[in-house]
Amino acid sequence: MDVPVVLFFALGGALCWYAAYAMRPVVWDVTHYIAHFIAGLFRCIVCINPMVDENATATTGVFTALLRSVVDEALRLMGLELCVIVVIALAWKEQHERLIDPPARLLEACWVAIDDPRFPIALWLGAGWGMAEVVAGTCQLGKFLPMFRILESPSPRLGEGDLLGDYVYQEDEDEEEHLSTNNQGSGDEEELDLDELILIREKTELEEQLGELLENVSPVTIALWRIDSVLWNVGSTLVLASSMTYAQGCSSDTSPIGQAKPYAFLPFPSLRSMQATLLALVAIHTVAATIWMLALPHLRLLSVTYTSMLIGLALLSAGLGLWGALLRGKGKLRTALAQHNARRQQRQDETRRAQIQESQLKKKVAVPKRRHVLPFAQDDSILLVGEGNFSFALSLLRMPHLHPPHQILATSYDTEDEVCKKYPDAPAILAEIRALAGGHADSILAFGVDAGALQKCELVTGKAHTDPRRWSKVWFGFPHVGAGHKDEHRNVLANQVLILRFLVSVAPYLTRGPLPTYASRTTRKINSESDSDDDENPADAEQETVPLASRYQLFTPPVRQGSVLITLRNAVPYTLWNVPMLAKRLRSVLAPTLAAAPPLPKGMHAPTIDDVDRRAAQYAQWRSFEFHPGDWAGYSHRRTVGYIEGRSTSHNEDLLRQTAPDEKQEREMRRGRHVGTGECRTFEFGLHT
Repeated sequence: MDVPVVLFFALGGALCWYAAYAMRPVVWDVTHYIAHFIAGLFRCIVCINPMVDENATATTGVFTALLRSVVDEALRLMGLELCVIVVIALAWKEQHERLIDPPARLLEACWVAIDDPRFPIALWLGAGWGMAEVVAGTCQLGKFLPMFRILESPSPRLGEGDLLGDYVYQEDEDEEEHLSTNNQGSGDEEELDLDELILIREKTELEEQLGELLENVSPVTIALWRIDSVLWNVGSTLVLASSMTYAQGCSSDTSPIGQAKPYAFLPFPSLRSMQATLLALVAIHTVAATIWMLALPHLRLLSVTYTSMLIGLALLSAGLGLWGALLRGKGKLRTALAQHNARRQQRQDETRRAQIQESQLKKKVAVPKRRHVLPFAQDDSILLVGEGNFSFALSLLRMPHLHPPHQILATSYDTEDEVCKKYPDAPAILAEIRALAGGHADSILAFGVDAGALQKCELVTGKAHTDPRRWSKVWFGFPHVGAGHKDEHRNVLANQVLILRFLVSVAPYLTRGPLPTYASRTTRKINSESDSDDDENPADAEQETVPLASRYQLFTPPVRQGSVLITLRNAVPYTLWNVPMLAKRLRSVLAPTLAAAPPLPKGMHAPTIDDVDRRAAQYAQWRSFEFHPGDWAGYSHRRTVGYIEGRSTSHNEDLLRQTAPDEKQEREMRRGRHVGTGECRTFEFGLHT
């Protein structure tokens, strides 16, 4: 962020403080009239007693603190909004761009924590506000110096009437004539006496409010007041800005200031979305201001000062915590800055690589020998199992696929909160999916769904008697238990059990009907163990389309045999799972695999042979084909354990990474099998008919 922009934000905070300071007389007048009106009503209802004036004074103080707090927080919010609009203006070069993108153009990734440009906005705005208050308070310290000088020189003993009336004592009326003859000299002395009386009266009022003699207030205490004001202002601004950020939505991590790509968020959210934070800040500031105005003499100056410092630190910590700026463990601020710079450099490198790849693709003129297989037809009812950040579901809804949203159900084993915690880009993806789904937003996503117990999810099964649901395509993309077994053999067995449980569970919910053309040619191979690499011709991909009007119809599965698609990396250890063998010999391998595998987590149940027979879960392999992540715009593979800084990658780099084949893999490749080459393969299975 440029220095002029930072100075602008700090100046905005200073202007907000000045506006609040200039409005204090108005606030005092308004609260004075309100308090006296309430006191008048109290006098009419209750008998007049000496406590009425004290109640009026207390009411005035409370109303003053409340109204000042409301004005301060309103100005703070307006300052944040103004600075965000300035950032938008700097980020947009095209003035004709609309402020809000349509759902189909929502950005794929969001800023995370302190990477968001609204974090430095809040930080510098609060710092500018606090520093303006420090400068103003320091200038006011000039009033203290004459008071200390008065303490050092003898001063006349004046009563209350003298202090309030600016009365100057005259010893004898006979001296009036003598004083008139020395008008110039005595006038100066009288003016000096009046100034001293005014300072003494201000000193007395200040001591009554502080509850301490002025000479007992040390410079250290005054310095603590200045530090305290900075802590309160920066902390309050960060807390309010975090609430405003959640209300506005995410902004893009690919659109730094100066680029033309617009931000995808709501610049003017409703106050209702921020009302909890606003009310909390107003309440805290009101209580603090009331204590400083009314209760300070009873609670002692130092106690209130230290308590206010602790609350200011708590506000600052809360603000930094909400932005994810607090460090854990032994890390220091420079470590956080280094990580931030590393993330920024990583994003720049990824953008540069993407540009290079795009330029290389444009230079290629040779047409590939085979077109990629796209297994989903426009009328398919699609069930996605084990979604990570739900980016594959989003790719189905986007161009060029534009699959009808009422024909899709995307599920995840995690809850929605767990998904958003694991994958920072998930909230924006889920929001766009729901926006594109429209009226089907409630039925397109399901959380907490076990792939081995699909019968427990009503969105998967439908209502058994009135509205059962069947699926023509069930895709399990890159399944993994994520248990972290260090023993490779136990890890392989645990994932084989996951595949077996899924195949048994999904069988009853596949559509029934005639076989697709590409599957009917391979029925003669249903008992073969070879991994077929046939049928990658685009004519066999069942690319029949239906009119776009079907996108707005009710859930209507096609009348043809459904299939299960399992996509994995074609490299060790995934090839050790031997998914084709598990599907084709499910009944015979189920019991020995369950016996040798690690125990299932609590709450999961292992299928039995009776379950296999009752659900007719016996499969034949229809085909296998290479899975190309680039065919699915917006798809970004994520690990089961979540997004890990420094290990996880974007743009599907871990899927596209090539591995060096060993001798056995080279022999398999010479036989025409794609084993261990680092590609991704999809295996499609259908039930025996």
